[in-house]
Amino acid sequence: MLAMIRGEKRQAEAYSFTESGAEELGNPSIQDSAAPLRGSSFPSILTTISANAEKLGKLMKSSDRSPVDIEDMICQKYEFTFGGRHRKLCLSHAESVWYIMMESQVIARLAHTNMGLKAFRTSLDFSVPSLDTPLQAAETMQPLMAKITMEWLPRAMKWQYSLWVQDTVVPSYWSKTGGVVQDNYGLVQAPEVANCNGV
Repeated sequence: MLAMIRGEKRQAEAYSFTESGAEELGNPSIQDSAAPLRGSSFPSILTTISANAEKLGKLMKSSDRSPVDIEDMICQKYEFTFGGRHRKLCLSHAESVWYIMMESQVIARLAHTNMGLKAFRTSLDFSVPSLDTPLQAAETMQPLMAKITMEWLPRAMKWQYSLWVQDTVVPSYWSKTGGVVQDNYGLVQAPEVANCNGV
């Protein structure tokens, strides 16, 4: 008799837990409050499992649809000059995808898969859009070609990045892990990228 009272008390605690709005997914000992009490708890366990599987499926679908705020995930910032004008590029890394951005617009992306304990290296070739160039000049100019390499260093457990624009190495001036980058002489200076068109 005492065991039955304790069992009813536990069952009441389970109901009060689910009624407060916090539900535990996949716990067969917590019955669905909408299910009637039965002699056997097996059908209610199946009902709870299927209902929780639906909820989990909805959560997964909604997380797939929610956009990633890639501006919060910026890991490197680069700056260079071309034709006397400063250009800035940002590299974001979110959910196994790299995004190259210029003025908050994604200009290139690359998805990847790798194991945390294995070395991994990949690269992405992309073109840097011109800044409000007159239409006639834009037709004769070729776009700036750039390449970024991403290398996973398993011993250090970090990514290493390198950027080239028109065969000029462009060092990052900011990183998420280190902040503003300085060399022995102060802040890293934006390199001038040569015009390969001869214009």
